Order: sequence, then C-alpha cells, then structure tokens
Amino acid sequence: MRDDREVFFIAAGLAGCLVAVGLYQWMGFFGVGLLGLLIVFVAISADMRDAGTSAHLMIDDKRFTRGERAERKDELRRHRRATDYALMVGLAFLVVGSLGFVVFQLPRR
Repeated sequence: MRDDREVFFIAAGLAGCLVAVGLYQWMGFFGVGLLGLLIVFVAISADMRDAGTSAHLMIDDKRFTRGERAERKDELRRHRRATDYALMVGLAFLVVGSLGFVVFQLPRR
C-alpha cells in the first residue's frame, strides 16, 4: 500500500514532466536539459545539507534514547529516499534533454 509520500513523489514527477513539456515547447531540448540540471543541483545540495546535519547529530547521538535515535534514522532514510527520487528524475531530464539537443537541434555540417 502506498503512503502519502509516494503519492507526492508520483505527483511531483508528473508535474516535472508537464514543466518539461512546457520548456520543450518554449526552448526545445535545451530547456528540458536545463530543468534536469536544476533539479540535480537542488537534490545534491539538499543531500549535502542533510549529510552535514546528520554528521552533526551523530556527535550528540549518545544523549538520545534508543527510540529517538531510531526515529531520527528513519526520518533521515525517508528524506534520503526523496532526494534520491528527485536526483533520478533530474538525471532523466538531463539525459533526455542533452541527447535530444545533440541529436536533433545541433546544426549539422
């Protein structure tokens, strides 16, 4: 059974596809690749921010109870899953946009 986060991931992926279609109409494959690059940048920066927060919390890990540590670890795992999903969607847009630009839009000699 899906939880609310999975439904949000699916809706966000579909919304990203709609934005990519709009950018394709406006800028061609270059716009799709640009959207993918933006999504990848945001996902990686969010992941790096969380890695720093996670490292900071590991230093103070001994003052938490076992249940609090498990809850925090589960929260970090869920957030990591979200950033992994965003990274995959961004990489897909980046690859499609880049290949489409090179194959279809670059002037040929």
